[in-house]
Amino acid sequence: MYADPSTFCYSSLICILDDGYRLKYGGYDYLAMRALSKRDSMHSVGNQIGVGKESGAFATSPFQSVFKILLDIYIVANSCGSEMVLKLHRFVFTNENRGCSRD
Repeated sequence: MYADPSTFCYSSLICILDDGYRLKYGGYDYLAMRALSKRDSMHSVGNQIGVGKESGAFATSPFQSVFKILLDIYIVANSCGSEMVLKLHRFVFTNENRGCSRD
């Protein structure tokens, strides 16, 4: 049984475009946690225990690409009750013009 994809738009899992659908970050998180749940690696999700951010840059002439890695960290447990940590990564890329001088 398949659900209508537009129903997932209200739960912020997908975004409706003119030519189709696009997964949002929540949709990717849902798919990852569903895959872990299906193979019995994760049974329950607990509290969020932390957030983080890492950033860096790499140069490609004449533009500079800046990336940020956003982290959400949760406590999870498997079916036996042993606790583990789940880290969800979000990569954000931006391109910035270096402002090259013209003579």
